[in-house]
Amino acid sequence: MGVMAMFNSKFKRALSVLFAVILALSLMAPAFAEETAPCTVTQGCTLPLGHAGGCVLAESAPAVSPAPSVSPAPSVSPSPAVSPEPAASPGPTVSPEPAESPALCSKVPGCTLPEGHEGACVPVISILPSENTLPADSASVFVSASGSDESGDGSREAPFASLAKAAAYINAAAGDTFTVYVMSDLVSTACARFYDRNVSITSDGGPWTVSRGENFSLQQDNARGTYNPAMLEIGNTADVSTGLMLTNIVFDDRGLKMGSLFEQARSPGEGVDNTQYVQDAIAASYATFPCKITLGSGAVLKNFGGMSSVRVTGAAEFEMKGGRICDDAGLSCDRLAGAAAGAVWCQGGSVSVGVGSLIDNVTGRAIYMDGGTAAIDGQIRNITGAGAAWQGTAGTALHLRNSAQARLTANCRIDGDAVVSGGGSGVFVDSGCTLTVDSGAVIKNLSSGTAGISGSGSVDFDGEITGLKGGANAIHMQNAYRCTIGPNGNIHHNNVTYGSIYVQGDGTLDIYGKINYNYSSDRAGGVCLAHNIGYNTASMYEGAEIVGNVSAQTGGGLMVSRGEFKMLGGVIKDNLAKQEGGGVFVRNGGRFIMSGGIVGGNSSGSFGGGLAFQATDWGSPAVAPFVQLNAGAIQNNRMNASVRLDGLSSSVQNGVSNDLALNKSGDGSMDRYLYISSAFTLGSARVYMAKDEKTVLPASGSLDLRLGNAAYGSYDKLEDYGDKLDWSKPYASFWVQRAGGAELTVGRSFDASLPVYALALATGADGLPAAEASIEVHPAKMGSQTGDVNFTLPGSENGYAVALVQPRADYGSLGITAPERLAEQPAASSYHVPFSASYTMAQGLLNALIQSASGGSNVSAALSFTVALDSRLAVSADKADYSLSSPIFDIDTLTISGSTLTVNLKLKSGWLLDAAKLLSSTPTVLSGTGTLAAEDFKAGESLVTNGSVQGSIQAGGDPTEVFVPGNTCYTLMVPASEVTLSYNANGGSGDPPPAQSAYIKETGSADFTIPESRLTAPAPSYSLLGWSRTADGAAEFKAGDTISIQADTELFAVWGELPVQTFTLSFDANGGQNAPAAQSVETTSDSGIVTITKNQPSRDGYVFQGWSQTRRGDVQFRGGDRVLLRGNVTLYAVWVLSTGAPQTGDPGSGALWLGLMCAALPAAGACAAAIKKKKAAQ
Repeated sequence: MGVMAMFNSKFKRALSVLFAVILALSLMAPAFAEETAPCTVTQGCTLPLGHAGGCVLAESAPAVSPAPSVSPAPSVSPSPAVSPEPAASPGPTVSPEPAESPALCSKVPGCTLPEGHEGACVPVISILPSENTLPADSASVFVSASGSDESGDGSREAPFASLAKAAAYINAAAGDTFTVYVMSDLVSTACARFYDRNVSITSDGGPWTVSRGENFSLQQDNARGTYNPAMLEIGNTADVSTGLMLTNIVFDDRGLKMGSLFEQARSPGEGVDNTQYVQDAIAASYATFPCKITLGSGAVLKNFGGMSSVRVTGAAEFEMKGGRICDDAGLSCDRLAGAAAGAVWCQGGSVSVGVGSLIDNVTGRAIYMDGGTAAIDGQIRNITGAGAAWQGTAGTALHLRNSAQARLTANCRIDGDAVVSGGGSGVFVDSGCTLTVDSGAVIKNLSSGTAGISGSGSVDFDGEITGLKGGANAIHMQNAYRCTIGPNGNIHHNNVTYGSIYVQGDGTLDIYGKINYNYSSDRAGGVCLAHNIGYNTASMYEGAEIVGNVSAQTGGGLMVSRGEFKMLGGVIKDNLAKQEGGGVFVRNGGRFIMSGGIVGGNSSGSFGGGLAFQATDWGSPAVAPFVQLNAGAIQNNRMNASVRLDGLSSSVQNGVSNDLALNKSGDGSMDRYLYISSAFTLGSARVYMAKDEKTVLPASGSLDLRLGNAAYGSYDKLEDYGDKLDWSKPYASFWVQRAGGAELTVGRSFDASLPVYALALATGADGLPAAEASIEVHPAKMGSQTGDVNFTLPGSENGYAVALVQPRADYGSLGITAPERLAEQPAASSYHVPFSASYTMAQGLLNALIQSASGGSNVSAALSFTVALDSRLAVSADKADYSLSSPIFDIDTLTISGSTLTVNLKLKSGWLLDAAKLLSSTPTVLSGTGTLAAEDFKAGESLVTNGSVQGSIQAGGDPTEVFVPGNTCYTLMVPASEVTLSYNANGGSGDPPPAQSAYIKETGSADFTIPESRLTAPAPSYSLLGWSRTADGAAEFKAGDTISIQADTELFAVWGELPVQTFTLSFDANGGQNAPAAQSVETTSDSGIVTITKNQPSRDGYVFQGWSQTRRGDVQFRGGDRVLLRGNVTLYAVWVLSTGAPQTGDPGSGALWLGLMCAALPAAGACAAAIKKKKAAQ
């Protein structure tokens, strides 16, 4: 073939190839157009030669006719609308409908618009890759910086240059599972958006880093219009298996932001330009069907510059399986000052952080849960709060809102410096959200200003919080919160402010676990119920502990303000407060109700080693505070201790015993009080009261009482009363209430040489003086301990205000007595109520009288007894109805005013001779009786009797005015009450004694004598041992005993088997021999039967006649007789001479000797009568 032929042949082949290429391009053009539909050419816009599309002048309206999307979502199902943040402003409702005016398309590489224009264009003709099939390994796609998106086919030999190209390739390919191998570091300038596929991205070698480029392309979809996308997005158009797995690869956002505003993108229908909002994430999924992004081993997302590293919404999930999210050290970017959401941003989806996963060294926030669920079993550490964050700075490690739920499981660790500008917390739980912290999970080492957990949602805490560095709380809850510290919960060794647990608002706190060894630089080392808002309700259960905490102010273990703390069990011990309330401090509307547990071993630098109470309220409406000690124990606490504050190394020394104390602020009343039940255990029942620096000690039988400070309105009246008598100002005052009488000991310094009077004023429920109440005077006695005085107050419905005072001088004492009880008698027409008034003159006053009289000075004593009986009692005006017993006084005159008796006294003639008797304190005693009409008897009410001695005594100088108050007596009128004593045979037979009935006497009981009983025992060997109050009790009473009862009583017969007894019948030969052997009988009764033996003794010269109970007695018994033995008996033989001569013991011997006696008697007639009587007897 010649040269020309060869040329023709090659030319023909070239033309064929060219024709084939042109044909292929013409066939593929529709597919290209479908992928990137060209925009309409806009008037006034001249495109470059060889390009088509749409553009406008830069200053023109956004679009006149539709513009194509550069990289649209598949048309099967648009991406879902993104739910906006509820608190964002504005808060759009995103619609999947396209925008009314399409946003401008993105520029396409290779397309250059004319100067001054913007828009989109595409080449009229482009070279496409050959229409090849997938690489030999169809599930593997390769990407390299040295590859090509135009000529590469995704194989190892011809990799793509970008992940965006790989995504487009995979989305168009057959199959559902793919692996993308990154062969080098990459700079990404467009989103790799996957649909309806399971895709893994990993390094081929490496690990390699994919970095965000400076000019990252915008993206468009129906939910957001045109927006700044994530580097990776995955979604689905149908319910098919979809996921994105990252392993052994780094995605670096480089801290770059696309856009300017850190907010959530809006729906296009709102007319906003979403290109102004920064990108959502490095990787994101907005799936409406289940779809998962997984960060696997070796995968790292770092330096996010937009809202987050990962964002999942709707049905999307994010799972960390050993991966890491972090920032590079020294990262500088706008996100640090912007309101980013967090490293992980979940809206309605789910997040799982598995064991070995790590989110660390992030500035801003670790996880932001806007709805959805989270399970965290990995580590979150060294998260530094930014100055601003999406929806606030709280929740540096984890932020829950919009009904989100999260669980920190056993391997979870939140560790490091979580500092939020202006305050914040490691975990934030918003209202309606739930946080569960499992046993083993730990929050630790958060730095100053950061709470461990905060919010107003629900928290179930069974983990550990430790190592907080100060300035915040381990747990801070408010506003309708619910928080439970589980049995494994342990909050310990934290430096806090105002409580390791701080709660306020209308919420509930339950404590089963431990709050131990924490230090508060302010109040409340352990738990604080604050008073700022709402009303707290807290409970502490058996097994719970508040131990070893320190407060630099009040409430070492617990402080309760405006709320209710119920202690049902557990211990509050070994806590320390620099000021009040080593264990517990209650104030400002706080209520502490103790029904179990122990408060012990606590110390305070001030008062209230165990518990201190300040009866003040707070807020509106006001809440009345109280302390109610129903059951449990407060013991072994101390106050006035020496406290050294040194954080967790603080210490205490010395101190004095004190379990309870009242602050001087706040008044006592029926709704503001310290209540101590008789069932409660107190190590020291002395209550320290800071007002007047006194102690009040109720007697053991006087508990079930309320204590408080006397209200000023009541105190003023008591003070005025003493002023009028020229007595001292009250040196101690308080308020007390008890239904029964209260025996009290008050400890306070006073003048031991003068009497002490307790002034008592009945109050209303509000602690102020009751209407028409008069002041009662109760003389006090010196106690056994120096500084103590004892006195008894009557029972009261609403309490008494009490003030202790002393006169300027001692004039003696007056004691009034009256019956404690007056029992109703149904047949009575009236009742007699006796009284007595006993005046003992002070020795000093008596000595002055004696000395003056002995010296010839003028002496007079114009004294009078005044006894004020109850107004219902009639008082006799007859002097004869009263008696006066006195060595020196007589009754002078007597006056009656209503029910008040005044007896004027005069010195007896020759009184000085008997005055020495008064040196032994012989009192002057006035006795009398008041009469109560039957119709005035009111069961349940009391008759009140009091009195005084007053007048003047002239003893040489000026007259001395004397006033000596007496005590007040109360006679309780009790209703008629008939009681019955009945008897129960308790297994015996026959009729028991009849029931006995009687009315209860004034003593409060009725007396009965136990009668004899004719009951038959339940068995022959049993007998009646006595009577018992219980059916199986031992014998308490026997016939003839007296029993006193206050209510109907049944006595039960007590039966017992008698012990076996042996009775012996012995025989004495009485001078003879061969006495029969003794006979015995054993019996369980009190007697036994024996048949006398017929064996006879013998005696030379005598004949045996029978047996006698005495040696010289007549025959009483013979052999064969049956005899009843009730003891041991000896019988003596009776003999007669064998010649017939009578022998002592012979039946005839009596007649013989009687005859001999008669012969010697002068009165023969008397003898004959005696012989006749003797024969008749025989």
